[in-house]
Amino acid sequence: MVFRLCLALILIVFVTASVKSWAFKKKARFLTPGLAHQFFVETRLAQGKEEFSKDSKNHPKDGWGNPFYWQASSRLLFSAGKDERFHTPDDLYFAWIHSNCPPSVRDWIFEHAQQKGWDLGSLPAGSTWQAAKFAVRSASGICPLPDLSGPDGLSETGDDVKSVRFLEPGKRPEWREVQKQLKK
Repeated sequence: MVFRLCLALILIVFVTASVKSWAFKKKARFLTPGLAHQFFVETRLAQGKEEFSKDSKNHPKDGWGNPFYWQASSRLLFSAGKDERFHTPDDLYFAWIHSNCPPSVRDWIFEHAQQKGWDLGSLPAGSTWQAAKFAVRSASGICPLPDLSGPDGLSETGDDVKSVRFLEPGKRPEWREVQKQLKK
């Protein structure tokens, strides 16, 4: 009798854990943008710092529980996505738009982010391209851009970043908002 009771308890714990794990992984894609925002804020990358301590055990992980990967040279934050492997089609990319970017440059970034590379010929009036810093300079300051050329560093090749999610100060994405955007 005690043996059957133990088996029943083990079965209940196993089923409960499986259901929770399934629900967590199902929601992970929608939680990851908020966790990426938290990563930028906690590591001070949102304040323009280029590097952070990689030994930090407390820095945020993506929605699947895996560590984010920060590539300083491209200014991109990578999440391995659902398959939990980098450099696969389900990877998620995040970039930070600094508070010193004027509204015209922010609008330009959002307009051109989903295209291949950056259309530098259409920069907003009063803005110039700073190739050495990979940034747009305006009267308000310098607005760094992520390099969307992918791991090989060459534009218009197969590994270019196709879609990047831009995060901003004070606008932590909620998972329901992300869910609505993905359904469109």
